[in-house]
Amino acid sequence: MIYRLFRAETLASVIASFIMMAVELRVLFSAGYFFCLTETPDMIAARTASK
Repeated sequence: MIYRLFRAETLASVIASFIMMAVELRVLFSAGYFFCLTETPDMIAARTASK
C-alpha cells in the first residue's frame, strides 16, 4: 500500500514539474520576444536624453 502511495506521489511531482517548466519557458520566450521588439529612439528623443 505504501509503495503505491510513493509511486503516485512521484508521478504527481513529475507531472507538476513539467507543467511548471512549460509555464516558465513560455514566460521566458514571451519576455524575450517583447525585448527584441524595441524600437530605436528618434532624433528628438536622442536630443532630449543628451541634455
